[in-house]
Amino acid sequence: MTSRRFALLLFLLMTLSAGISSAQSSDVVIQLAASTLSSDIIQSSIDAFGAAHPGIQVQLVNYDGFGSPVQYNDDAEAYQDDLAEYFRMADVLLVDETITAEATRAGYLLNLMPLTSSDPDYSAANFRGDLANAFSWDFGQWAIPLSVDATVLTYLPEAFDAAGLTYPDASWTLDDLLFAARQLAQFDSSGSMTLPGLWIQGGANGTLIQSLVMSLYGQSIADDMVSPSVPDYSDPALAALLDTWATYEEEGYTSYPSDFDTNLVPMRIGSGFGGRVAFVTTGGGDDAPPGLQQVEESNEIDVLLPGGHAGLSVNGYAISSGTSNPQAAWELVKFLIQQPNVIQLSGATNSALVNAPTQDSIGGNGGARIFGFGGLSDEMLEAAVAGGLMPADMRFARGITTALDTMSSDSVDARTALDEAAVAFNERLAVADARAATPIAVNPPEVVQELAPGEVELTFGVVAGGRFAFGGDDVWETLGNEFAALDAEVGRVNVELPSLGSDNSTENFDCYYSGTNLVPSLDLDTVLSLDPLIFSDPAIDPNDYIPGVFEQVQLNGQTWALPIQISPLVLTINTALFNEAGVPIPTDGWSVSEFEDALRQLRNVVDTDEAPLQFNDINSTALMNLIAVYGGLPFDMRTDPATVNFTDSATMAAIQQVLDLVKDGYISYASAIDTSGGNISINIRPQGDTAISAGQGVLNFGGGRAGFGGGPGGGNAGAGNAAAAINLTVPFPTGTSRNAVAFDLGALYLSSTSQHPEACYRFMSYIASAADTLDSMPARMSLINSDRLRSAQGDTTADFYNTMATIMSQSGVILLPADVSISSLNMTNWLLDVFDRYIADEVVDLATELQIAQQKTQDYMVCVANLEEPVRSQTGAEAFQQYFQDVQACQMAADA
Repeated sequence: MTSRRFALLLFLLMTLSAGISSAQSSDVVIQLAASTLSSDIIQSSIDAFGAAHPGIQVQLVNYDGFGSPVQYNDDAEAYQDDLAEYFRMADVLLVDETITAEATRAGYLLNLMPLTSSDPDYSAANFRGDLANAFSWDFGQWAIPLSVDATVLTYLPEAFDAAGLTYPDASWTLDDLLFAARQLAQFDSSGSMTLPGLWIQGGANGTLIQSLVMSLYGQSIADDMVSPSVPDYSDPALAALLDTWATYEEEGYTSYPSDFDTNLVPMRIGSGFGGRVAFVTTGGGDDAPPGLQQVEESNEIDVLLPGGHAGLSVNGYAISSGTSNPQAAWELVKFLIQQPNVIQLSGATNSALVNAPTQDSIGGNGGARIFGFGGLSDEMLEAAVAGGLMPADMRFARGITTALDTMSSDSVDARTALDEAAVAFNERLAVADARAATPIAVNPPEVVQELAPGEVELTFGVVAGGRFAFGGDDVWETLGNEFAALDAEVGRVNVELPSLGSDNSTENFDCYYSGTNLVPSLDLDTVLSLDPLIFSDPAIDPNDYIPGVFEQVQLNGQTWALPIQISPLVLTINTALFNEAGVPIPTDGWSVSEFEDALRQLRNVVDTDEAPLQFNDINSTALMNLIAVYGGLPFDMRTDPATVNFTDSATMAAIQQVLDLVKDGYISYASAIDTSGGNISINIRPQGDTAISAGQGVLNFGGGRAGFGGGPGGGNAGAGNAAAAINLTVPFPTGTSRNAVAFDLGALYLSSTSQHPEACYRFMSYIASAADTLDSMPARMSLINSDRLRSAQGDTTADFYNTMATIMSQSGVILLPADVSISSLNMTNWLLDVFDRYIADEVVDLATELQIAQQKTQDYMVCVANLEEPVRSQTGAEAFQQYFQDVQACQMAADA
């Protein structure tokens, strides 16, 4: 089924363009903007739409990220530029509650009212509550709702009972809410707040405060007596609410402690936490535990916000005013809002329709492949929608947070701040009105050129962590286009990027990239050995690679991948805190003793409850890296299977040294992951204003520069980014007896099913030789030192790459892989449990505890080794569910 669906997708991508064949030349082509991550899932709906609407072709236009990609910008002109670019992208586009009058008055969205009013198949009664009008203002309907979530108040009854307070309800005033919040807040002996009585998701001055104020105000802040409408903040009652809230802020109740547990907060304003499902993961995908499904019950209660309303996060589809085919686009919109997979990918969890479509699976391959979040019961959702504040109600609500910010920064009262906010908003609307004078047009559909006689097409895949590698999707397509223009045989390289609906099968690719090293667990029958091709390739010299790297992709005496990029585990230091503490910046590296001296000095400048060094990677690689630097090797990953040795004297000494630093408050780390009973529990320790943190794949060299893996749009942050400018990337300290470097390896693989293996290898070699143009650390020494890399990434970055390469090249250095599978997640549990208990002073004899943990770990590994891990491309979700249950059984047996 997977290959058939892929073939259909490939066929559509090859033919969805104007004028390719005479049979299709008269078809209408509608472009649909969609996140690249969701393209495979949406494609199944497009296929169904095409079958039901002959004569209309749908072409996907992909963008990075989730939901609507346009984010609000304080610069009104820049915001309009982003909006214009988005609405030129496609005929049909996803929008959310952040779309405001600034977009509609600029003329980017088509008024759908003529279409809805003339369509007998469309009825506002088909939507929950009044959601049909969620995007209706200024005599226009600007989008059709697709999905909805709600902002409500969640409270813990036991906290109210203990304080002798009445439970919150919709009749509460702001005074009622803040009185309870003050009574329920907890403080330590010094008077510092340890737990707030009220917590607002996203921050006290985030967008959710707008919903709270609007619910309490209970009236419109839009002046609809003029057309188009304008904001009206003139009511003294609105100013009084802001003044009351500002007083609460000034008392310090919104200065949340950095280490509190939000689950213990008596009152929370957010997306709802008292419902049936807190976190769900099902099906496959390399980023989610296969077959895991977690459902949590809660004793928390959700109610409407004080004032009797709920804030509604509504996602919908709009049609660009630049479309040439409004009727065909309208047919697509009507179809999409009924598709359950599209609803789940919109950014909200509930259909906007009364008779919500149901979903058996996502992706069409036997199981859901996305993370789903939902907190509201059906009853609470209906109440929230019935009393909900829709985007139409909130289109001028940004002025509320603008006023609150002004009150705080300029020490003015609410009346003054609201007046200033109104002026500022009207100025932005004037900018939008000016844009309306220039109509937009949707970019023409992409035309796929025919191959010349004798030319072939390659299908290149990007899987397993390569989704955002090197700064976005365009890099891969650019490399493919360059190669196709140079190669005599290859006419086109079709780049396939992973999506939430894909099963990460590689059988449909001629060759592919993975951002993580797949060789240790790879089914070698699915790839070709590269040795004959490498040996005859003058562009590839294995001796040019950083020592130890090429060996990572070799197994059974053969080479199974071509390394191109390294993601080392590095430390990011806050240079401002280093300077404040008088600690030298370790630009040229640092020894263990210098590292410990730095921790002691930094302890004086970080928050009292924060550790200077924080490891928050859930696979504990950073902690194991530091233990290796101190001379210990609990897990020797150089052997297969890994050698477990917790009781070696050097390892025990290293463990104790590192744990003593943790116990003394110099280091914090993420503790064990518990998967017993089918649930996942991860304890992430506090992270406040961190002096040193560990990270993989992101480098900072001042001036806001983020290195490889920087995410969509490239790895370069603006030079004016103050937060990034104070961060600097440095290596782990060097040990006295050995050094260690944990890293992941980006490499290229040649599929055994490829019909053009030699041609695809030539493309692989082309990419490998161009690795110094990517925003990453090349795996080859010659590329690290190339002029092209220094020109693209700068001397500071190149110097750091050389430092890492030098460390990795040292004799006796331990190279630690970063790949963590389901079974190896559990592999560290017993060791981390000893760590946690040692830090809590619950371990009397560390050697004995480590011996017990070692035995349990070895028993577990033997058990898991006897399990047959299912192959994603050959089995369904049930097989993964069973495999995960078997892994859990091994864990329980080892614990017995």
